[in-house]
Amino acid sequence: MKYFERYDADRNFPVQYWPWGDMSMSMQNPYWTTERDKFINHKERHIFTASLKYDIAPWISLTGRVKYDRNDDRYEKKYAASTINQFAHSDTGFYGLTHQNTRQYYAEAFANINKYFDQERWNITATIGTSYDQRNLDRDGWEGPLAKVPNLFTVSNVLTTDPNTKHNQSGYETRKMGLYGSAQLGYRSMAYLDVTARNDWSSKLAGAQKSFFYWSAGISGIWTEIFPQIKSDNYLNYFKTRISYSEVGNDPTDPFLTMTTYPVTNAGPSTSTFKKNADLTAERTKSWEAGIDLVLFRNKLRINATLYHSRTYNQFFNIKLPETSGYTNMWVNGGRVDNKGVELTARFNQPLGPVEWETYMTWTLNRNKVKKLITNYVDPESGETYSLGQMDLGGFNGVRQTITEGGTLGDFYVRTLKTDERGGYYIDTQNYNVVPTANEYKYAGTTLPNYNLSWGNTFGWKGFHLGFLFTYRNGGRVVSLTQSLMDAYGTSQASADARDNGGVDLQGFKIDAHNYYTTVASSTSTIASQYVYSATNLRLQELSFGYDVPVNKWVSWIHGFNVSFVAHNLWMIYNKAPFDPEMTASTGTYNQGIDYFMQPSLRTMGFSVKVKF
Repeated sequence: MKYFERYDADRNFPVQYWPWGDMSMSMQNPYWTTERDKFINHKERHIFTASLKYDIAPWISLTGRVKYDRNDDRYEKKYAASTINQFAHSDTGFYGLTHQNTRQYYAEAFANINKYFDQERWNITATIGTSYDQRNLDRDGWEGPLAKVPNLFTVSNVLTTDPNTKHNQSGYETRKMGLYGSAQLGYRSMAYLDVTARNDWSSKLAGAQKSFFYWSAGISGIWTEIFPQIKSDNYLNYFKTRISYSEVGNDPTDPFLTMTTYPVTNAGPSTSTFKKNADLTAERTKSWEAGIDLVLFRNKLRINATLYHSRTYNQFFNIKLPETSGYTNMWVNGGRVDNKGVELTARFNQPLGPVEWETYMTWTLNRNKVKKLITNYVDPESGETYSLGQMDLGGFNGVRQTITEGGTLGDFYVRTLKTDERGGYYIDTQNYNVVPTANEYKYAGTTLPNYNLSWGNTFGWKGFHLGFLFTYRNGGRVVSLTQSLMDAYGTSQASADARDNGGVDLQGFKIDAHNYYTTVASSTSTIASQYVYSATNLRLQELSFGYDVPVNKWVSWIHGFNVSFVAHNLWMIYNKAPFDPEMTASTGTYNQGIDYFMQPSLRTMGFSVKVKF
């Protein structure tokens, strides 16, 4: 502790200490950050479920279910006294406390039908029901600099008169009710017709769309049952084809988009800069899917192939409004995004002498395209017409994500260096340095992969089991702003190598390392084109080794006992990016593939014990 703090006898608490100079500099001692600046989360979760089933007849039953899910979260932020004012706003420290409570009440009741008729040539399986889903959220919190008592982290010790002190309280309640039904009609266990339908009423669309309806239908046939003559024990054991069409409706993720709200401040209720839209409708996805299922060579080889194509309409966009409207933004429906792709799986099992062996492979390909954003949207209140052929989702430090018609949802743009007439980097002959472009962003690629491939194997011998799975991602591009900042501060391996090499080799020139990295690397305006990497990677994703202990020889009521060693993300075999490209930069749809001091991916190893009674 003596290397990063000392005890201040006059003020009676530890203070941050820099052995080499005054601590008033803008840097924060990293040891102080880990030991004296605390972010503490407390979480409690309570779940209650109950269900009741009543058989009216052998072929029909009634079921009711209820669920209550409650989460209580407390988030504390504690900056100790002498933390730099940029964070604490006070020499005595800073305290923040937020309490969040979420509750879900879910209930459903449905009838199940399973009936054979006409001498069991036909059978029908159906479900008809209703559901109710209510979600409540309440949040309140205080945060601000501490008053006269250092390091007393209580709300009563927060300095209420400080302009950095904030108190917030918010919450909402949403409800969603639905009626649904599904049915499958089968003929002689060889051909099937499936249909589903659902109608939802959502409070998030209150004042706009009263309800929204969606449905699906599909047919499938087992050709080895329809035409038994094509079935062969040695070659074709099973052959099934399927085709289906479906529609799905989704309400907005946020409440209050269709109604005007009035924020409350110390001065009283105030008008909102957000404009309501009573013309919103549910988002809708329409998709087709076709596939085949094959079993060949005495059930040794199983192949499943699926083709799909989907179109998503009426997506929710937050558009900017002109200042003359009196509002800043409004949520509207618009756009169309298409997805199409292929999913192929194959599984093969073959004994290798006394060893049981099974190998399996999965290959997926998806193509995403933005067909349309917003074209001639008419505001139902003002009559104004809006069009949007490009949507800037923002960005930071030299990277922007922009959605354009004809592009993909993963497209991103970067700041670049100036180039000459031949397309090479322009190098200033006076100082022998590269020259950045002035706020010009160029297309750098998409974060979406070309395809994904996985291959796994399992082996079994006298109760021992060995399994491993390799995964491969091909294509896509990512950006590492972490690498940029490390270069900017001279702490990266690349900048160290450049200094040892006497500079950066570029197009036959040797550019001074300091000049180059202070030009392309920055905490605010990185030339991100120099930090774009391929997302292609190959790894050993899973490894397991276990043994089935024959305990049933001694304990008759135990039917299985397995002990296994399991590991995940064990070995990155190939990866050119300075971080794991499969790490998620955001939980949302956008801003993926941008590394800004993300936590590194984890290698996990442990043991698994499974008991069957």
